Amino acid sequence: MKLLLLLLINLPQICLAYTINRGTYGEELHWADNTAEIYFNSSNSSLIGQSALSGILSSAQNEFSSQGFSFNSGFVSNGPVFGRNDIYFTSDSSVFTGSSVLGITKVSFEQSTGTIIESDILLNDSIFFTTNTNSGNYIGDVLTHELGHFIGLGHSEVHGSTMFYSLSSGQDTLAGDDKAAVRHLYTTSDSQITGKVIGGSGVGIFGTHVQAISSSTGQVIASAVSESDGSFIISGLSKLETYYLYLKPLSGKANLPSHFGTARSDFCLSEKNYRGTFFQSCRRSEEGRPQGVSTGSSSSINVGNISIGCELSAPVSYMQNKNGGTNSINIVDAFGNTGDAITGYFSESDITLNTPDEFEIDLTNYSVPSGDIYLDIKIVSQSLYSPIRLSLSSITETIEYETNADAYGLRYDSDNSADLDVVGRIKLDSVASNNTFKFSITPEKISDFIVSKPFSEDSFFPGHSDHSDSENFYLLVLSVSKKELGVYSKISEKKYTFQDNTNCVDAPRAISVGENSQTKSSALAELEKRKKQEDPSILSCGTVGTPGGPPSGSAGFMVAFFLGLVLANFSKLSRIL
Repeated sequence: MKLLLLLLINLPQICLAYTINRGTYGEELHWADNTAEIYFNSSNSSLIGQSALSGILSSAQNEFSSQGFSFNSGFVSNGPVFGRNDIYFTSDSSVFTGSSVLGITKVSFEQSTGTIIESDILLNDSIFFTTNTNSGNYIGDVLTHELGHFIGLGHSEVHGSTMFYSLSSGQDTLAGDDKAAVRHLYTTSDSQITGKVIGGSGVGIFGTHVQAISSSTGQVIASAVSESDGSFIISGLSKLETYYLYLKPLSGKANLPSHFGTARSDFCLSEKNYRGTFFQSCRRSEEGRPQGVSTGSSSSINVGNISIGCELSAPVSYMQNKNGGTNSINIVDAFGNTGDAITGYFSESDITLNTPDEFEIDLTNYSVPSGDIYLDIKIVSQSLYSPIRLSLSSITETIEYETNADAYGLRYDSDNSADLDVVGRIKLDSVASNNTFKFSITPEKISDFIVSKPFSEDSFFPGHSDHSDSENFYLLVLSVSKKELGVYSKISEKKYTFQDNTNCVDAPRAISVGENSQTKSSALAELEKRKKQEDPSILSCGTVGTPGGPPSGSAGFMVAFFLGLVLANFSKLSRIL
């Protein structure tokens, strides 16, 4: 029996945050079970042998099986075959219109439910792929990204994620945002954060990218994009963890699916766009101090209303010390909980003159437990697309790092990607009165840092032309950890009782905007038309390309109407994943 699968041009395919691809009426695309068979024709012009490809494919599949979705794979000498899930190399110019597109994933699905029926991965055989993990065209990066599309994942705007649309080192291993997406589809999420993004008179804001940053790692763990009523759900989070929420408008809207075509950001005075801001309380004393959302043992936490912001906020005391003063912070509360988080920034003049931010942290009231206890200093900037390189220096004590810096002063994460976010630690003395520490944070423009070095801005900020923030800001997170057997575990942080933003809504020009999606009646009319033509449809949403900007055009995906395997009428995809 012929499958009638419909993809319409204005398919609401969510392609930011950790996102799930959507069907005709917004259904999440997914396999009926948490497993699928896939067959690989390994013939390729790069002369990579089947044995090498087998190992790389197995590693890529293991990234997903560890999160709840498994593959049964094998190698074949024929294909592609209708009704079978295939991976194969092709140099068909009707599929790959440029040398920058490395791979495409085609997904056919059940229209009414979003259940995936068949999924094929096409790799550009005109590209010279390698098995070198440090290469720009490492086949493992491409395969892992395309397997994400294979199981229903969309593109991501989260820095360092496998599903980011532009190729970068380390995409062969799943980041936190990717893992959260897989768990969302195929396993039970430990916890989630829900809420509503608002502006103006309290109207819901459509198309706000809400990111959850872990207080333990300083990394974006998961994210979501607000719906037309402003509501959002960030799932795939861990229990017993604290997260800071960062809100920003969508970047590069012209390159997104038409579902987002109506999303607006010009809600500030003089029709200026709202900007990236942290979820903070309405209290003046807490301005510039992101409030943490602790999941505790709950499976779901509702934070209420969160306002978008027109200006970056920093603490009043911090601003008063921007001209050479020292920010003195007592991070121990009356109950012994120890930690804090603040937003800092550097002006262009600060950067030109290398003027640092200086902090003095008072831990003399902290009762130091036995063992190796440390003040953790996390500085988050790269994950926020703030185009600066920050250096942490201690004025009083030695700062310890988990990794050594290279000749350029860079440290690297587990994916061997340059990590500009800083995690440094200062060991506490067992005598509490000795625990007052001073450190400084010094800025450097990334555009200045890369001069005469073998790097580009894309080396640190893929897609920087669309996502970089000009405010040169950072998030500073302070907590206390204990080191045991070489592993640091957080043992104390600030305890938050969060307050929503109903009484301090920003963006006075905000209005309610609905998503640009197809009505069910018009979709059914289109389906009837296709049925008469006996013309099933396929969604090709998984594309992977060399570093650079997102696709041109409003779709960011390809539609192919076919009988057998003839592809036609696809949007040109340029330098994208």
